[in-house]
Amino acid sequence: MRELVVGLVVEGKTDYEVLKPFIAQTLANQGYSSSEIVFLEIQPELDATSRQHRDGGWTRVMQWCLAHPPEDRDQLYFE
Repeated sequence: MRELVVGLVVEGKTDYEVLKPFIAQTLANQGYSSSEIVFLEIQPELDATSRQHRDGGWTRVMQWCLAHPPEDRDQLYFE
């Protein structure tokens, strides 16, 4: 079975829930089944102790993008 990992950098935790079905449907239209798609929630981070998401917002998304240039993202999160 092939696996496709989709990393999400979003403003807040509800964005994960809204975007996942849209992305999954788009990928289904390209031939991927839901069992082949793995979502990686990158930002906002989940606190390991409280299991709550840390601060979000568009400024955090911008900070994350600036701190993780495109050429580094695959190595950091997908290898």
